[in-house]
Amino acid sequence: MAEIKQSYKIDMFPMLSGKCDRIEISFMLHPEPVSELGIVFYEPFEVHGDVTNKSGYISLRLTAEVPFETVCARCLKTVRGLQTFSLCKTVAVKGTLEHENADEVIDDYLLIEDGMLDASSPVMEQLMLSLPIKSLCKEDCAGLCPRCGKDLNDGVCGCPEHEPDPRLACLAELLADSEDNKEQE
Repeated sequence: MAEIKQSYKIDMFPMLSGKCDRIEISFMLHPEPVSELGIVFYEPFEVHGDVTNKSGYISLRLTAEVPFETVCARCLKTVRGLQTFSLCKTVAVKGTLEHENADEVIDDYLLIEDGMLDASSPVMEQLMLSLPIKSLCKEDCAGLCPRCGKDLNDGVCGCPEHEPDPRLACLAELLADSEDNKEQE
């Protein structure tokens, strides 16, 4: 998963003490590149949203537009994109969840620890789920020639379109010999 240079924690004490029922959130993130996917985040992006408390039900809602750069999966040209995502998670205070399978339930919640809620981790988690596995420079990208490596978007390369399977070369020779024998008769 992509690493982030900084984290953003929300002070939840005002909400937990009953002083407010909504906290506005706006922060900048600049994640490290995701080498597994070949994705670079070329500039920081803003995350905005809120935490609300409605009769003890606390939820976190965040949205972001993330600019990223990668390479085309077919021709290897640089591709820039903008990925928009939103996140909505239920929040609970650590230690207040009671359930037979507590580990399974905890995955469904964001936990407030020591009065603080980490907002950057769920953002990065959601970002990684929403990023494309492959990107194309254009829908009809022709890609690269598998023999010479020429970019086929710039035109044909001159390589033969079909090359016989070398494993079947002996059968082609037998077929050619058989046709030569028929012509000689």
